[in-house]
Amino acid sequence: MLVISKKEEEVKGGGRMLHVLNRWCDSKRVAVSRMDGGNNNDPVSERLLLEILADINQYLPDDWRMNSGSSDWRFRNRTDNEFRIELCIHRSPESVLRAALIGHSYRVDQHEILHIVDTVFHPQMFSPEAAAAITGEDGSISGGTIDQGVVDRNPELVVANMYYFSPCPDDASSPLFARQYERVRFDENLQQLATKQYHRIHPVTKAGLDPDHFRWIQWDTHGTVRFVPQPKTGYRGKTYWGMKMLSQDRGRQNQADVYKDQYASLLQNNGITPQEPVPPQSPYEIEFKFVLDNAQAPETFSVVKQKVAECIAEAYPQFQIEWDSEKLQTDTYLDDAHTSLLHANACFRLRKRSDHIRITLKKRFPHPVEDGLYRRIEEEAVVRAFQVEALKRGQPVQLLPYRLIAYVAPGCGPLREVVTVENKRTIATLRDNGRRRAELCFDELYFYRPGEQEKAGPFYEIELESKGMPDEALRSIATTIAGIPELTASQETKYERAVQLLEL
Repeated sequence: MLVISKKEEEVKGGGRMLHVLNRWCDSKRVAVSRMDGGNNNDPVSERLLLEILADINQYLPDDWRMNSGSSDWRFRNRTDNEFRIELCIHRSPESVLRAALIGHSYRVDQHEILHIVDTVFHPQMFSPEAAAAITGEDGSISGGTIDQGVVDRNPELVVANMYYFSPCPDDASSPLFARQYERVRFDENLQQLATKQYHRIHPVTKAGLDPDHFRWIQWDTHGTVRFVPQPKTGYRGKTYWGMKMLSQDRGRQNQADVYKDQYASLLQNNGITPQEPVPPQSPYEIEFKFVLDNAQAPETFSVVKQKVAECIAEAYPQFQIEWDSEKLQTDTYLDDAHTSLLHANACFRLRKRSDHIRITLKKRFPHPVEDGLYRRIEEEAVVRAFQVEALKRGQPVQLLPYRLIAYVAPGCGPLREVVTVENKRTIATLRDNGRRRAELCFDELYFYRPGEQEKAGPFYEIELESKGMPDEALRSIATTIAGIPELTASQETKYERAVQLLEL
């Protein structure tokens, strides 16, 4: 569990406040930073930090080991139970809030680890204790300034153990990611690690680390974090470990319950009542889909989009609705010469994004289901460029979604490109009082055959899918949407629809 230190300090205007909350709210202390080149003028509230902590605790396992120990000989003396969680909060297209939660982890017993946040830093700042352990020097920060030379020579000072992204990255099972593997480069001329690193990060849920899904980020000592398809050549890996018991810290012995009670009280005082996300009851996920009459104009879709938002806001005033900007997705569906996947109620697609390409295998529930609802299994993985070319040539790849084809469509032959779907997608995220999510996807679709320029479309769809929200709540939302007269419930996949419309 992630909790806040009990340390208090004087604040302007009189009175005392928890150090972590004061540090977070005081922009002059450079606790948080806008990474768009502008000034930090956006208000940062105590509630926002507590919402972030609550969200992280929704996914952080009780026994999760989160520490900064390193196997690299240069960093073996670093405090072994210190942790660093880097926050990447996209508050608007122009404003990205970046901060680092710094603290210490302790084992409470055989089954639980308590992570105590001691302070909040700018992403490039570091603790004097860490600097002293690594450099053997004081390393203190005078007046909040950052000694970039010290950071560049010792990137381990500011590297994160975990990353938290908001909004949650597309198609990710969690907004919380663990740094599991690094690719670093040693600069022979400077005799130090290069300032740029590549971190392989895996989603973390209450069930633990997801070993089959991961993303690469490019990170550097100047505070840059961005998703990349894969590391550049010339970088190698390293590991780290270490943790000590809470009972071994003199100032915090036998105080686990005190920290927990403080955390619970802070949530209650701020009206935050998180509930654990509800996992699917089976491997088949529930999804609702609605289509708009093809003859209706794009203006009608905009009206329908507004109607959907208004109906949900009226029926569920307790929900938060967060809109994302429009994004273009390009999906290429592959099948064999006999469309074996299509006949097996399955599809296999390549999805191209700005920073990576993914393969996804989907399989629908084999039995008839109620109107407007269909169930499906879904498995996906990030692929590299040479793997994409292999798939298009009908060659196998050693990735789980591809390996599952033999199970969902026995006898499926070599894959080939069948149809491409361009999708202008806008996502609205719904959150209930327990901060459990569902996603509404508003899709404007265009279909075309491989190698052809002429497109069929636009066609319009709305998808509703749980991201931790209970099934009964999802069904209730779907019933509300179904009452909009312009919409019709559908069980067709985009692949099926494209094949029919293009007469493939």
